[in-house]
Amino acid sequence: MMNLIILGDYTSVYLGAAWGVDPTPVEKIDHLKSNLAEAD
Repeated sequence: MMNLIILGDYTSVYLGAAWGVDPTPVEKIDHLKSNLAEAD
């Protein structure tokens, strides 16, 4: 199961790079981090 997850991650990164899209920003995770920082 872990191999499939890793394969999917690598595939999305390489497809993003091939299409000229930066795959690193994840807006939902950034939003979650900011909400968690405000909760402290």
